[in-house]
Amino acid sequence: MHELKFLIKKMAHLEPIMFLLIALYGLFVGIKPFLWIISPAYILENYQKNPKIFPVFFLGLFFISSLISFFDAFVMGNYRMRMNHVRYKLMNMITEYSLYLPYAKKKEKSESEKISDAMKAVESPWLGAGGIMMDLPNVFAMVISISGFLWIFTSMDLWVLATTIILSIISWLLLNQVTKSYNNYWGDMSPNWDKFTKLNNEMKSPLSKQDILIFDTIRIFKSYYGKTNKDRINRLEGVNTKTLRLFTLANVFNLIRDGLIIYWLMTSLVAGRISLANFYVYFTSIFAFIAFNHETMWFFSDIRRNFTMFKPFFKITDVYKDEKQEIYPEQVEIVLDNVSFKYPGTEAYVLKDINLRIKDSETIALVGENGAGKSTLALLLAGLYEPTEGKILINGEDIKDSQIDYKKLISAVFQDSNLLPFSFKENILMTTGDRNIDDIYKMTHLDEIINKYEKKDKQTLLRILDNDGVDLSGGQKQRLFLARAIAKSKAKLLILDEPTAQLDALNERELYMLYDDLTKDKSSIFISHRLASTKFCDRIIYLKDGKILANGTHDELMKACEDYKDLYKLQAKNYKEVLWKI
Repeated sequence: MHELKFLIKKMAHLEPIMFLLIALYGLFVGIKPFLWIISPAYILENYQKNPKIFPVFFLGLFFISSLISFFDAFVMGNYRMRMNHVRYKLMNMITEYSLYLPYAKKKEKSESEKISDAMKAVESPWLGAGGIMMDLPNVFAMVISISGFLWIFTSMDLWVLATTIILSIISWLLLNQVTKSYNNYWGDMSPNWDKFTKLNNEMKSPLSKQDILIFDTIRIFKSYYGKTNKDRINRLEGVNTKTLRLFTLANVFNLIRDGLIIYWLMTSLVAGRISLANFYVYFTSIFAFIAFNHETMWFFSDIRRNFTMFKPFFKITDVYKDEKQEIYPEQVEIVLDNVSFKYPGTEAYVLKDINLRIKDSETIALVGENGAGKSTLALLLAGLYEPTEGKILINGEDIKDSQIDYKKLISAVFQDSNLLPFSFKENILMTTGDRNIDDIYKMTHLDEIINKYEKKDKQTLLRILDNDGVDLSGGQKQRLFLARAIAKSKAKLLILDEPTAQLDALNERELYMLYDDLTKDKSSIFISHRLASTKFCDRIIYLKDGKILANGTHDELMKACEDYKDLYKLQAKNYKEVLWKI
């Protein structure tokens, strides 16, 4: 019952009044059915004594019943509002876990599934955590109702009471197997349903839609849809056959129980062992209890399913948080000491025996053909991955052991850097703060773009959260990313991992030169497969097959490294119409 204890603690901390609402709702809902069982019996017993009072009695009873209905609806509405507050806090916990999750972990499929399953456990007000909290008032109401039934049944013949309870329990157990069968079915089919959902998402994606229409891939989607549907339907047929047998057997026991009850009631009434009023009370109570028993079976099945759904949430309660300090050294020297790296779950090394020293305020280019390991090295330098072998040192200290929050010293623009559906300013500052950054707009020429819009830097980008959001061209995005990198003013290392890959060579070189001019106070790593774009750097590191093949200035590499020289001449030939004359 770890899940229940956890929720009760959260409720007590965030919304303690929920417990009072549970008690009030349970009391009123639990008692209400007995008003219409006991009151008519009272009338049957006493109608001859004072018949004039009964119309008033019924009106009063109707008024009380209506008032209770209104009151329990009000209580439940208030309770639901507070339950959602608790549920939103649980969703915040998942968001926090996801935000602090290390990059390497976030790339693992198991972590993505863990976060997805945790979100499913809390996102609905009727399932998982929400379902459990919504069930609690009904559980208390059932306890009150059971107490009422026991109070009535204690005056019945023992064999009737025992027979009713035993046969109801047998029926309950059989029908409980029905709900278990369907719950197991949906649990087993969860991966299948996930595939179905992903197919639906892919079909709805604007990017996929282009290929679907151009290449007529509807048949492929139909074949996958058909296969996933067939697997579910075939399994469901077996479950339906099993549950039909269980339903039939349970109804046989119900028929025997109901027949015995009716026989006892009729013979007792005829023989004068019970009065007409007691006959009414027993008759309505027993069949109300039978319906209550059936409802309880489905209710507890629902509770069990909600507890099962809530379990994955507890896999994300331990948030990854480094106990690092926000320290900004005046000078930073970064050293890669015999670093090798292979991606998790793979055997091949992407980088091997990398030794590199990055001096304070030095400008370095990482170049090489596609697949040489440039982007992987950038991820290591950004602290997003840890070396498989070797160390990364900051001012002589291993970054794993250092108290410095290394990522605070890094500013980066990656190949897949994204715009967020927020304003210009928020996309640059990556915060809701109100810092003045007009100077950054001017330095990066973003002011020319921003001033076109009525809302200026409060203009929302993209149309995800705002229908009036705007899209930016490739070059405009790169200027915004440049502004974002500069806005992190305390960073000591700037990493540019081919953010301009989609621009032509001339624009790439122009933008790289602008980056260099505006970040003279930082060490900079420029990554490109276009060698001419990085000639201005202090040093050029030429990578090939995951190893450093050459290290020096452009002129030095043209003399000492045949691979670099051949690749440069090949690119110069291809891009000669846009390259500067040397």
